[in-house]
Amino acid sequence: MKRCRECENPEAIYRKGLINYFHKTSHEQQRQKGLDQMRRAVKEKHEEARYVLGLVLLCLGVVNSEEGLHVLSPLFVGDKLSTLQAKFQIFCGKLQNSWSWWGRDRGTKLKRTYSKRVCHCDGRTQFQNQGWCRNGSDRYLPVREACPICVWDYEISKFSEYL
Repeated sequence: MKRCRECENPEAIYRKGLINYFHKTSHEQQRQKGLDQMRRAVKEKHEEARYVLGLVLLCLGVVNSEEGLHVLSPLFVGDKLSTLQAKFQIFCGKLQNSWSWWGRDRGTKLKRTYSKRVCHCDGRTQFQNQGWCRNGSDRYLPVREACPICVWDYEISKFSEYL
């Protein structure tokens, strides 16, 4: 993996970033290095890194949430979110089954620090069954028409289930 990272392989950089950020014994400097590695992977167009980095930044608070929204904005089209969510879930499952480093307490801390931002729809956009719709309507909305803050709030709740 080290050789792959040296060759700027986005997948290798992303995985090392995950390890540095989520390792149960990582300290602040390692977590920052992990965020920087995920940022590098995002610059190389790694969409799973974009998904994870954006959600982590949203959870870290006001200072980072604007960057998080910016990082996540390209994913707000089509079915990219469900695909990335599924890929991340599979990856986490592999880690939990094979390595002992996965830090659940890091995920718990992230979930605790997250506070939902005030949205423009007053919480009327909700995920039901397999799509987004406004309260009182049975018509599904394309993700791009749903309230972004409600969408990311939902994604964070699903994301934190895997950690």
